Amino acid sequence: MPLDKNFQIFNQQLIELWHQEPLLKSVPGSAGQVAVAIDSFISQLPCLKSSCDEASHSHTQTISHFSQHCTSTLYTVGIKHFSTQPLLIHVAPHQSEKMKSVWLVVVLLQLMLDINGVDMEDLKANNLKMLPTEQHNQVLNQDMKVLPRDCHEMLLTSSGQARDGVYLIQPGDSPILAYCAMQEGGWTVVQHITVNSSVNFDRTWAEYKLGFGDITGDHWLGNEYLHQLTRGPGRYKLGVKLVDKDAVTKMGEYDPVLVEDEASGFRLRLGLFQGTAVDALTLDTENYLHDNQRFTTKDKDNDNYFQNCAKLEFQGVAGGGWWYDACAGANLNRRNVIYWQKDCNKERLCKYAWMMMKPSDTFKLVQGAECRKDEL
Repeated sequence: MPLDKNFQIFNQQLIELWHQEPLLKSVPGSAGQVAVAIDSFISQLPCLKSSCDEASHSHTQTISHFSQHCTSTLYTVGIKHFSTQPLLIHVAPHQSEKMKSVWLVVVLLQLMLDINGVDMEDLKANNLKMLPTEQHNQVLNQDMKVLPRDCHEMLLTSSGQARDGVYLIQPGDSPILAYCAMQEGGWTVVQHITVNSSVNFDRTWAEYKLGFGDITGDHWLGNEYLHQLTRGPGRYKLGVKLVDKDAVTKMGEYDPVLVEDEASGFRLRLGLFQGTAVDALTLDTENYLHDNQRFTTKDKDNDNYFQNCAKLEFQGVAGGGWWYDACAGANLNRRNVIYWQKDCNKERLCKYAWMMMKPSDTFKLVQGAECRKDEL
C-alpha cells in the first residue's frame, strides 16, 4: 500500500535516525535487553514521553507488552524486512505527530529484534500447535542458539534468574515447547488439569503420544517427550502437585522415574516416593499398582482389566489415557474428577493437578578400589 507524502517524509526521518543513533546500533538481540534500553531512547525523544511513559516503566515485561501499550490507537503495524521492503502502515485517521512518534518506537523495537535474528514468525517446535499463535511472542528463550534439555538446565543457564513461563527445550532431536515452573526449582510441567476442564482428555494414542491442550493451561505434554526427558543420560524424578477445593496443596515425588519408549507401551517405572501426598502410584492400598504399567487410551487397551479402563465413564465422562492397572488408584486425566486415592476423589474434590519432571538430585556414589588376587 503506497504511503502518502507525509509518511514518506516520516520514513526518511526514521532511516536517518536509525543510521545516526549509536545507541540503537549497539542494542543486543535479547528482547529483555532491548526493553532495558527503552528509557535511554525515550529520554532523547521528549515527544514520546507522555505517550509511552507507562510502557517505558515496564522494563521487566516482554516487548509484546510494550508494543501493545504504545499501539493502542493504531489499527495495524506491519513491518517486514525494513531494509529491503517498504513499510506498510495503516494508521487511524488524523493522528497527531505524537502518535506518529509512538509508531516510530514500535518500528525501532521491531527493527532491533529483526536485525539481531529474533523472528517471532520463525518459531520452530514439534508441538507448536499447543500454543496459540498470538502467544508465540511469549516464548521466553526463542533467541537462544543452543537450547536447554529441560527447564532445570534453563534455570541453571540463567544463573537462577529465569521466571515461570513457556520455553523452548530440546530433550530429543527436535525442539518442543514446555511450561517451566522456575520458582519451584526448574520443573518441566508435563501435565496440568483443572477439574471440569474445557480441554478433553479422552484422546487417542496418537494424541497422547505427541501432546494436546494449551501449554499455558490444561494439557498433556506428550508420552514421546516424557520418554525423551527421562531416558537419560541422567536420572529424572516425577513431581505431583495437588490442590483441593480449600486451596490445600499436597506434593509428592518419585525418584527416579522412567517412561519407556512407544514399543514398550510407554511403560511407567517409578522409584522411591516422598512427600505430603499419599503414594498412589506404587502402593497397593486399593489393590492397584500403576508402577510398571503400560499406557492405555480409548483406542489402545494395555491395562489389566477385562474392559478398557480408559473408556469407563463416571457421570458421562470417560477416564482418559493413563497407566491403568485394573483400573485405578490414581488418575489425573479424568476431567470431571481428579483422582489420587484419599487425597483427591469424588468425596474430597481437588481443583487442580500437575505432573512435573526434573533431574534427580540423588546420586549413588560407588568407591573404586583395586582388587586383591584372592578376590578374583
